[in-house]
Amino acid sequence: MIERHDPRSIALPRVRTPVTTAVTGERLALGATAAVIVALPVIQPTGVGHSSPVDLLIVGALGAWLLWAGFTHERQRVPYAASMTVFILGGTLGALNGPVPTAGLLALVQDVALLLWCTAVVNVARSPQAMRLLLRTWAWSSIVWASVLFAALFTGENALAGITARNGSRVSLTFGDPNVAANYFFISIMIMWAVGCPRRRAGRVAATAMLVFAMVLTGSIGGFLSLLVGTATAALFAMHRRYGVMPAIALVCALGLSVYVGSSYVHIGAIAQWAHNSDRAWLRDSIGRGVKSSSDRELLRAESVRLIYQGGPLGQGPVSTKPRLAASQAPFVKEAHDDYLGALTERGVIGELGLLLLVASILFRTWSTSLKPLAESIAGGLRSPPAIAGAVAGTLVEGFSYEVMHFRHVWALWGVVAALYFWGRR
Repeated sequence: MIERHDPRSIALPRVRTPVTTAVTGERLALGATAAVIVALPVIQPTGVGHSSPVDLLIVGALGAWLLWAGFTHERQRVPYAASMTVFILGGTLGALNGPVPTAGLLALVQDVALLLWCTAVVNVARSPQAMRLLLRTWAWSSIVWASVLFAALFTGENALAGITARNGSRVSLTFGDPNVAANYFFISIMIMWAVGCPRRRAGRVAATAMLVFAMVLTGSIGGFLSLLVGTATAALFAMHRRYGVMPAIALVCALGLSVYVGSSYVHIGAIAQWAHNSDRAWLRDSIGRGVKSSSDRELLRAESVRLIYQGGPLGQGPVSTKPRLAASQAPFVKEAHDDYLGALTERGVIGELGLLLLVASILFRTWSTSLKPLAESIAGGLRSPPAIAGAVAGTLVEGFSYEVMHFRHVWALWGVVAALYFWGRR
């Protein structure tokens, strides 16, 4: 006798959907990325290949992002891939043609790592909640790091404050370089106002004053130039966004007139000389360095131009400027302190083209997200998108006096810009 079974009574095996795993993976990736944002200043001590403690967290964040991406069907974006391919290709050809191929190829590996870190930020920050969390984490952690700096100075912990004999009284925290620290604090100020954190205006003003004072202690003239450029850019974009084109043009004219009048009546050289002769160490090591720093940069640029003709159209590889200057017994031996001239010197015409394409891509995305309305969900967590434009403008301008394209926090900023472009537009 054959038994008949009701099909509804047959126990089917339970198939576990990957939804829960994907959600858990997204939270893990977001948490790992936020941990890197907190630890961005932890560059010292350095290890093999100029690796730093924060790089271990970056590796963890990349692993968490790739793990989450494997469980989700969401499309993953890779921004700046085309421009960075050209940039790295120029560096590869230059390294093979130059005197330090091993060091040059190591620099190319670092370029790839920075691009991957930026890509992780872009894809993890795809939701309004994730974007808000990362930006607020950046704002609050920068306030904490400034507090750590002040505490180190108050207690005499010069190692933690980053005070060395080479830099005099200038502080660098755990960045290892005062200029890198100044750029981090500058970008943090812009992000603080972009996301509206702390929530109360009085709290933001107080926190801004704290970070500006931290910038003063770094003694970075380029950092203060980026602050001026970034603030003016943010004000201009905000004026255009709220009132239109003509008021923005009027603001540009007013700023230009102010600069002209100020340069006519204010003698920068006299101020720098006064600061150089001051009894205050922080004045001597900041404004007082102005004249010498400017002359050193001009000399370095002249030497770099000479290297361009010697190296040919392919360049002679990343990090080759200093050894080439030393080999030619140049009067001023130092690494290239200019992203744009350094790319042409070391990576040749191809590398310079890649860098210009990268800058153009960053500016296009910044323009699209700072002037045009964002999606309602993103706009609710980003109170002032023009502040992001200010961070971009100030950082790109600082690239004329320092190689900012090697900073980890700068690539995090490029990731925020790309994330707003991909996920925040209407």
